[in-house]
Amino acid sequence: MQKFLFDCFIFSLLFSIFYCILIIAIPGFLGVPTRYYTAESSNLGYSLQEVPSHTKIDILFLGSSHAYRGFDPRIFSEFGLSSLNLGSSAQTPLQTEALLRTYLKEIKPKIIIYEVSPIIFSLDGLESSVDLIWNSRLSFPILEMAFRTRSVHAINAIICSLIYKFLKPYDSNKNQLANGMEYISGGYVQTNGSSYIEIDYPDETLYFRPEQWDAFERTILLINQQGIELKIVQSPIVDSLYHARDYNSRFDTKISKVGFYTNFNKHLKLNKNIDFLDSEHLTSKGVQVFNRNLINHLNLKREVEKIIDLRK
Repeated sequence: MQKFLFDCFIFSLLFSIFYCILIIAIPGFLGVPTRYYTAESSNLGYSLQEVPSHTKIDILFLGSSHAYRGFDPRIFSEFGLSSLNLGSSAQTPLQTEALLRTYLKEIKPKIIIYEVSPIIFSLDGLESSVDLIWNSRLSFPILEMAFRTRSVHAINAIICSLIYKFLKPYDSNKNQLANGMEYISGGYVQTNGSSYIEIDYPDETLYFRPEQWDAFERTILLINQQGIELKIVQSPIVDSLYHARDYNSRFDTKISKVGFYTNFNKHLKLNKNIDFLDSEHLTSKGVQVFNRNLINHLNLKREVEKIIDLRK
């Protein structure tokens, strides 16, 4: 019996070593997306590096690429508002929840602006999970998130990231991302120029994954429990795409029931040839127009002043 247990132990040890080597050597074979293996492929690693220097800020931005490519902290600073953008590619409520449970008490923002697109509720969250696992510090909420994706790929990513970070520490001295995008301090990713091409968009249907909606509700509850002012917003997209969605009013109604919500497709008209890079992302000029409109529409400067007065 003792020999059997010893053999099992040796086999498990050798298998674990072999498995780890296999993940590092050929991660794509085991389903670990390799796009996040270098800092140049993800803005999230850079923005999380800035957390220690962005505590007790006025505004924290959350959401998908609409957030990190749509909210420029430099514009908010012009109004005397300090901010940090923790948006990330395809970030779904599962990742937003894990981010907040890991970093919220450290950042301590006065206001959270949470950008929500209908699409994020229909995603499985694997892409964004790997991004978060790879670029954040490991915490129980992030481990829990990985298991909630129900994907072995997320578990492989945890193992791979731990080994890879040990072998090659993160390089935070660069700010040039892939595809010509530039990381701006505070979490904004800037893309210069305009390349929007008009196309016909098929009709879209609305689908909420139960696990994503549950995570969204838990996130709202967490923010409310911390006594933080929450502003849920939907960023503007090209009109033709927006009107291809026959569920806009139903989505607005559903989101409005959980918190203060503004759909800026109803409050802001942009020029598709000047203000959009593609159907869902703004040019630098479009970001300026959107951000200034948002600051004024939500009266953010006054909101921050009121919070400061209440905390005295």
